[in-house]
Amino acid sequence: DVSRAEDVEAAFARSSASSAPPYAVVLHVAGQASTIRSFADPGGDFATNALGTMNVVQACLRHRVGRLLFASSMTVYGAPLRVPTPETELCAPVSYYGISKYAAERFVLATAARPDLAAPFHATAFRMFNVYGERQRLDNPYQGVAGFFIGSALAGAPITIHGTGEQSRDFVHIDDVARAWLGAIDAQGAYNRVFN
Repeated sequence: DVSRAEDVEAAFARSSASSAPPYAVVLHVAGQASTIRSFADPGGDFATNALGTMNVVQACLRHRVGRLLFASSMTVYGAPLRVPTPETELCAPVSYYGISKYAAERFVLATAARPDLAAPFHATAFRMFNVYGERQRLDNPYQGVAGFFIGSALAGAPITIHGTGEQSRDFVHIDDVARAWLGAIDAQGAYNRVFN
């Protein structure tokens, strides 16, 4: 549970206590990922996404992990004025989930920008939206509309589209996400930047 600093520290301590080398990179994907749940439990959402990320960053610094990749979210934009949305678009989240992810993202990047750190620390934030792919649950409306729509179609259930049907969504396959993340690990051009 990343919201519990002692749990995060225990995960890092396992690496330090073993004969294996300490972590060189942390891929931080832990989080509460449902906009709907963020409204039902805003404290839990913020504790997991923002405070949990702070716990991960602080553990990285204590254990001298020099590289962090962070799973942010396209929800940090709120209702963007431009589609496709460039990374320079104004962030104005309209959900508690978007707010907690943006707070976490800013903490990650502000920490990476600090000149007073005892060891190098470079971070990259990925603002992902509607990731889909193999082994995705097809029955959970809180974990991506693509999987839920596919699951409904396979079950012969109706597919409900809310709103006017004019809205647009960005979909990205998990293979593309994995390629981007792995490619960013050693890419100095990705240090301390945000990518959609």
